[in-house]
Amino acid sequence: MDIKIARDYEYAPEWNDNQKDVNPIVVKLKYLTPGERDDCYGWEGDKWVPDVKQMFLKALVSVTNLAVYADDSDKPKKDWTAQDILDTPGLDGLFAELSIDILKQNARRDSKN
Repeated sequence: MDIKIARDYEYAPEWNDNQKDVNPIVVKLKYLTPGERDDCYGWEGDKWVPDVKQMFLKALVSVTNLAVYADDSDKPKKDWTAQDILDTPGLDGLFAELSIDILKQNARRDSKN
């Protein structure tokens, strides 16, 4: 049996009407391995819940076309890591949307044989 597995995918968020922009933000995200995914879950009381921040840190590969200007700078920040997004005020909505997509894309799927 031959199986082709995608390791990553690109996602253009809807955040801030991004998809209507001439140069929309495009984020490259990787599918987590079962081990990586399991590392991102833990018990909260009697529930097994995802650590969304940890999943985000593991899944984000790259961000293109996102330029953010600091108040005191005329040069935008263009090179982004997952931690940079978490540390930048005003990007909460972007983080939230990406996190939802990461959770959806990395949901466990049981195959029926």
